[in-house]
Order: sequence, then structure tokens, then C-alpha cells
Amino acid sequence: MRTVRVKITALALVGAFALAGCARPTDEALRVGDVSVGNTQVEQTAAPLAEAIGATAAGSAETAQVVAQIRQSVVQLTIFTEVASRYARERGVEPEEPDYQGVADSLQVDVNDPYARLRAEADAYRNALLADATGRTPTEDEIRGVYDHYVAVVTEGGGVPATFEQIRDELLNWPEYHQALALRDALSEAAERYGVFVHPRYQPVEYPLLQAGNQGQFTLVSLPFGPPGTGAVRPAE
Repeated sequence: MRTVRVKITALALVGAFALAGCARPTDEALRVGDVSVGNTQVEQTAAPLAEAIGATAAGSAETAQVVAQIRQSVVQLTIFTEVASRYARERGVEPEEPDYQGVADSLQVDVNDPYARLRAEADAYRNALLADATGRTPTEDEIRGVYDHYVAVVTEGGGVPATFEQIRDELLNWPEYHQALALRDALSEAAERYGVFVHPRYQPVEYPLLQAGNQGQFTLVSLPFGPPGTGAVRPAE
């Protein structure tokens, strides 16, 4: 089974939450309880990274899309970090010091880059809460969903996928997958309790809690934050 594990394992955090609240005319990009973040703050966090990689919203369609994706990622990471930090306090979980330098190096930006620091903090909370979670057994529907997505990714890349039975056995014996499922359940409930709003401009928002592949291109467990929307490419209202 080790060859299958190589195909389908590799931890990365990503996640998202069930969002409460409706769209409304506001400069508010997101809100978690009494914490509100405006579009200007999102832009201030996203702009240095966009500049570092040579992307501008006023550039080509491709670079404008990249900028939009960075903004959406800022919203995703901010919501996750705020919800995760509150939930961690409830659980008495203390995350390790964020790996600011490691994340900055991976993005090829300065260690003080605001996006890199935000992502490092999100990673620290994800890792701590994942380790604290008591795993649960996946349902057959969840296993089938992972397998179908796995087949699509492998086939698109020109590979030959493992059988359903192989992947099912792998998932049933993978503790981190069980923990990610339990954490998704817990954070979804927590986000609903805290009250979360995200502007339609940035929807849909999902944070991946568990990914696989060398580049994290295959998401096994993600936490959705809200209903499908037009995405971050939508102009600010």
C-alpha cells in the first residue's frame, strides 16, 4: 500500500467554514463575531505579494486573475485564523510558533510580508488543532467523493489511478484523514456559533484542511465558508 500512500498523502492545511449572514452594501470584506476586516485591509495584505510576483489588477487578464486569487486567499486565511484561534482557546490548544521564515522562503518574499505571516499563522493553528482532534471514521460517501476527485486529478495528469478498493483501504487506515474530518465538523459548528460573514465578492471561500501531492494539488478535506459566488474577480461594489 505504500505506493498508494505516496499518491494520495501529503499534509497541508486548507479549510473553510459554513458562513452565517447575508450580503449587504458594505466595505466589509469579512466578519467573525465582533472582528471586522474591510476591503482596504485585504488589499493591504495582498498588495505586497502581488507586487513581488509582478501581478497587477490593472494588467492583463491573467495578472488581474492572480491578484484576485491572492485577495480571496487573504480572506480565506483571515477567516480560518480567526475561527481557529477562538476554537483553540476553547480547547486549551496552544499552537507552536508560526514558521514565518519558512513560509516567506517558499513564497520568495521578505519574512515581514503580511500575506506570508498570515499564512504561517494559519498553518500553525491548523497543525495544532489537527493534532488535537480525535478522528472519526469516514462515511462511504466521503470515501467515494475523495476517490472520484483523485481519479479525475490522476487521469488529467496522464497517470493510471489505483483501484477504489486500494484507496478505500488507504483512507480507512490513515489517521490524519480521520482527524481532518473531525476537525472540519468541529470548525464548521464553531464558525456557525461565532457568526461569520463574507462579502460575495470573495465567494466561494474554502480552506483546505488536508491535501495530497507534491504541490498540494489534491484536496481531501476542505472546510467551506459560504455559498458559491462569482469569486474574487468580481469588482468591489
